[in-house]
Amino acid sequence: MLTPRQRAMQTEYTKRYRREQARRRQWLSDIADAVGITVRQLTTEPNARAIIDALRDNK
Repeated sequence: MLTPRQRAMQTEYTKRYRREQARRRQWLSDIADAVGITVRQLTTEPNARAIIDALRDNK
């Protein structure tokens, strides 16, 4: 059983984790929208590699 302090720390960790995951999902969505494909299409290996290469070229 968790102490109140441990429970509070766990709750805060969970909130931060969920915010970070949401930020990452939004980032992927923004990239997919910019190139006119779905997130699922973006995350297939050939497309993901093409996006990575494009991002590297734009630095």
